[in-house]
Amino acid sequence: PVTIRRAIGTSALIGYFIDEFKTKNKYTSYVIYALISILFISNARNLITGKIDTLFIPRSYPQKYREFNNFIIEQNKEFRVLWVPANSKWGFYSNQNPILSNAELDRKYPEIKNLPEFNEYTKPKNSNINFLRQSFSNNIIDRLSIKYLVVPISVADEDMFVDYGKNRENYLDILKNSSFLKTIKLNDGDLAVFENSEYRPRIYLTAEKQTIYKDYPYEKVEYIQINPTTYQVEIKNLSKPVILNFSENFSPDWNFYRDWE
Repeated sequence: PVTIRRAIGTSALIGYFIDEFKTKNKYTSYVIYALISILFISNARNLITGKIDTLFIPRSYPQKYREFNNFIIEQNKEFRVLWVPANSKWGFYSNQNPILSNAELDRKYPEIKNLPEFNEYTKPKNSNINFLRQSFSNNIIDRLSIKYLVVPISVADEDMFVDYGKNRENYLDILKNSSFLKTIKLNDGDLAVFENSEYRPRIYLTAEKQTIYKDYPYEKVEYIQINPTTYQVEIKNLSKPVILNFSENFSPDWNFYRDWE
C-alpha cells in the first residue's frame, strides 16, 4: 500500500511537471516526453524479453545455512564469523556474533597490506585471499576474535565466486592448508566451515603492546556488552600496568570512564 501511494504521488508530480513545461516551452516538453519514454522502455525491458519471470521465482532458505546459523546461535558465545570471499545473504549475524568478509579486510586494514613483510601472492591471483596466506595471518584472525571461517555454497542465485575471479576450490585449498585452522564441516558442494580454536575474546589484557608478528600471552577479563556502542569491563587485582585490548577499529569518538569503587 505504501509503495502504491508513492507511485501515484510520483506519477502526479511527473504529470504536473510536464504540463508546466508544455505551457512555457513546447520544444522542451518534447524532450521531456522522449526522456520519459526512454526510461519507461528501459524499465519495461525485462517484461518485453520475458526475463521478468525470474524476478518472481520463490527463493528457499538453504538447509545447510539453516543448520550452520543454528549452530552459531546455540553456542551463545561472543565471536566473529569470517566469510570467504564475501558474505552470503543467508548468513546469520548479531551483536554477539558479527560477521566480516575477506573482501572487507582489504578495505578495513590497508595498513597491513602496506607492510614490507606482506606477501602479494600472484598464484592464484586474488588479492583478497592474501590476508589468509601470510606468516602472521593466525595472529590477525585471533585478535579479530574470529572463530569460524566459512566458504559459501555456490548456488545459481548467489555465485559470488564469479565476481571474485576464482572458483570455490581455490579458496578451499588455501584454507585447508592453513595450519591454524581445523576443518569441522566440509562436504563436496556443501557449506565449508573452518574453526580457529585460538580466537581471542573481544576485550582482553596483555602485559605489553602487541604487534602482528608475535603471539602474546593474554588474560581474559569480565565484560558485558550493554549495547553495540557501550561495554562495561571489570578488572580486578591489578598489581602492575597492563594493556586493555579492544578488538574493534579505533574511533576518536570513543570515551573511557573509570569507576574505582
